[in-house]
Amino acid sequence: MIGFYDALENKSKLIAAHRGFRAIRPENTMSAFKAALGKCDFIEFDVTLCKDGIAVVIHDKTLKRTSNIIRNIKTHKKKKIHDFTYEELLMLDFASWFIEKDPFDTIKDKRVNKNDIKADQILTLKQVLEFCKKKNLLANIEIKNMKKTPFHKKIVKEIIKVVQETRMQKKVLLSSFNHSYLKKAKKIAPYIHRAALVEKKHPKDLLLYLKKLDVKAYNCEDSLVDKKLVKLLKDANYKINVFTVNNKKRKKELFSLGVDAIFTDFL
Repeated sequence: MIGFYDALENKSKLIAAHRGFRAIRPENTMSAFKAALGKCDFIEFDVTLCKDGIAVVIHDKTLKRTSNIIRNIKTHKKKKIHDFTYEELLMLDFASWFIEKDPFDTIKDKRVNKNDIKADQILTLKQVLEFCKKKNLLANIEIKNMKKTPFHKKIVKEIIKVVQETRMQKKVLLSSFNHSYLKKAKKIAPYIHRAALVEKKHPKDLLLYLKKLDVKAYNCEDSLVDKKLVKLLKDANYKINVFTVNNKKRKKELFSLGVDAIFTDFL
């Protein structure tokens, strides 16, 4: 069955919008994904489950950094995303923090007018995939690690269920730092392409490891990438995607080495 990489056949030097165009809009919000349109080859975002089992798009395990949770009297005592119902999450704003923190100094540098940052609610995976389908946009879904939660055994199944319901099987790449999730995804829907997410150090006997894991791609932290690694993976017919690269010189270096894609905050 045709999958994510078949849609990118013969394309090189791919740009992935890391959590959307997060340098100019609040990450993982619809405004960030809309801002990335026409500026990337695919978007990347993070998915976890809230208390009632709905797949929602957010990077952190808590709401402190990217919402106004501290100011919300009704919900501020709870800590983890999976402690909140979807209805409770909808009470929060996931955009105002961007104005306050200006994480990439783009407001300070006048690349962003703070008046253009509007309130944003948390998104469900279904909403993002419906947006991608409408815009013919490919997506890399990072499955967040829920190992120490009640949803550890459910998250992969729920995400694939939404992918299938939205008929986006051919347009998504599933990735995770929890590689057991990738094995489970293969069992449930082997036709959906998968990528192993890795940081800090490579798995032992990398090629053998990836073969057993049966993935299409290796999503690797920039600090681990060199000419030898790229050649090793390319010769073995694996795609190599590098995160998170915001330096223009480094982008050129990586593409000259032959990496397939770069995840970046600046498009």
